Amino acid sequence: MSKTTSRLSSGKYIDLADVKVDDISLDDINQSLNWQYRFNGHHKDKQPLTVAQHTVLAMDIADKLFPGDLYTKLDVLLHDMPEALYGDVVSPIKQVVKSLLKPYCEAVDNVVYTRLWTVQQPYTSEIHDRRVICDLTSLDIERRNMWSSQMGKEHWPDTGTTWSLKQMNAMFDWVQATRFVDLPKIYGELIEQIRSIESD
Repeated sequence: MSKTTSRLSSGKYIDLADVKVDDISLDDINQSLNWQYRFNGHHKDKQPLTVAQHTVLAMDIADKLFPGDLYTKLDVLLHDMPEALYGDVVSPIKQVVKSLLKPYCEAVDNVVYTRLWTVQQPYTSEIHDRRVICDLTSLDIERRNMWSSQMGKEHWPDTGTTWSLKQMNAMFDWVQATRFVDLPKIYGELIEQIRSIESD
C-alpha cells in the first residue's frame, strides 16, 4: 500500500494520486460531505453548514435564480463532491498552494464529473457560470449568518441578488435544520427528471 492510499467510509482503499472513475461512490461522498464543515469549522454566531448542507442551499438558490434549469442544478449538486476526496480547502490556502493544488483538484474534479455527469447535455461554460453565481451567493449567505459583524464584506463578490438579510437568514436556518443530507437520493431524483426531459 502506497503513502497516497486512502481508506473511504465504505472500507475501500483508493490511490489519491491516481483517482479512477470506478473509485467514485455516491455513498462514500455522502458520508464524507455530511461530516465536513465549511470554513474549517470557524464561526461565531451560528454553526457553519456542512459541505452537504451548503450543496442543498446552493441548489435552493439555483431553483430561485434559474428556475427550471436542471443542468445548472446538477452542476451545483456535483461541484463539491470531489471534496470527499481532497477536502474542503479554504480559499486562502488555495491561494497559498495554488500552483500545486489547482491541477490536482481539477484532475479529481474531472474524474468525478466523468462518473456522475450522466446526461446527454454536454457541460458548458454557461452552466459553469450559473453554478458559480449560486455558489458565491451561498457563500455570501453563510458568511452573513455565521458572523453578525460584516467586517471585510467590501471584499466579497457582488452576486447581484436583492434578498434581504431576513430572507437570507431564513434560507440558512432552513438548510441547517436538515441534519443529514441524502445526496444519493437527491442525485437519483434529479437525474431521473433530466432523463425524462431528454427522452421527450
